[in-house]
Amino acid sequence: MERFEARLVRPEGTGTWTYVDLPGDVSARLGKPARLPVRGTVAGRPVRSTLMVGAGGSRYLVVPRELRDAAGVVPGDVVAVELEPDPEPRTVEAPPDLREALERSPGAAAAFARLANSHRKAYVDWIEEAKRPETRERRVAKAVEMI
Repeated sequence: MERFEARLVRPEGTGTWTYVDLPGDVSARLGKPARLPVRGTVAGRPVRSTLMVGAGGSRYLVVPRELRDAAGVVPGDVVAVELEPDPEPRTVEAPPDLREALERSPGAAAAFARLANSHRKAYVDWIEEAKRPETRERRVAKAVEMI
């Protein structure tokens, strides 16, 4: 487990994403893959994510708003970070209503299975964010159509 402290950074004019830069020695010890899956904690809160590569080969970890809110930290704060490579496979489970809709459309089910986890997650998150049952139903149907 690699342990270090880093400042939460939110670049000007790039939206709401916030990240921590990894020190070069920590990055080197974690390994070479450009998009390295990691797990650990940020500000004492569990995180499971993927390291990204920045300018000049630097690496950084995006810290989601939900984690920042739960930890009570904001951009500019210095946080404790613990990270290690995450060997567990990344999977995205379709919610029951989407799974049922995909079962009725074998072509869409096969296409969904071939999608990268990040794309499957985008569909699932979009459906899960619906507040009303009618909206959720429409999104499930639209997702199957788009897939």
